[in-house]
Amino acid sequence: MECNDGSLSTGLLTLSGVSIYISYSQQALEELQHTVDIESLSHVHMSFGWSLVMACLSFSLELLTGLLLMLAARLIYRQCHHEPAAILSMSQSSPQLLRLQ
Repeated sequence: MECNDGSLSTGLLTLSGVSIYISYSQQALEELQHTVDIESLSHVHMSFGWSLVMACLSFSLELLTGLLLMLAARLIYRQCHHEPAAILSMSQSSPQLLRLQ
């Protein structure tokens, strides 16, 4: 069975975006510290806030969704490919069962 799940790739894109955002914010603060003296930056506090928490939550839920969809697809695949074999083996042992279907 092939694995082409958009939820997993979307989750990886979200994680990449969060990583880039954190890295860029850190680099911007370092650049600002080189440009401006440290005493004038003493009142500056860098925090990411709820947007980072929501992005991490989004990433986790996207992965969970992808995994659940893959599990559901696998269960359906198994059910579709194993059920006809069971019906066929039962119908060979009992001709009446074949007529009921």
